[in-house]
Amino acid sequence: MKDSDKLHKQIAEEERAEMDYLHKNPEKKEYYYFTFGIGYGNRMFYVRILGTRGSTRERMVELFGDLWAFQYSGGEFGDSAERNNYTLHPISLTDEAQA
Repeated sequence: MKDSDKLHKQIAEEERAEMDYLHKNPEKKEYYYFTFGIGYGNRMFYVRILGTRGSTRERMVELFGDLWAFQYSGGEFGDSAERNNYTLHPISLTDEAQA
């Protein structure tokens, strides 16, 4: 199997897992974490938003458009900030005051 085929299979599995999660937990509120990736200006920051998986994703799009890379639950994000030397984005603090 080619690397590109493996990648497409992995993406499909992740999308299926996300859809299963959303179906089982449609209204579960928790903190979600977003990172920007290498190609974006905020690459050394992460954003933390309280809400459902879908509502936090929508808020990220409102704030940054499509200029971000990944969404994580708290369990998925774990110690990523420390390991990757990420800093909490100042917008997170503003949003939490409104939550």
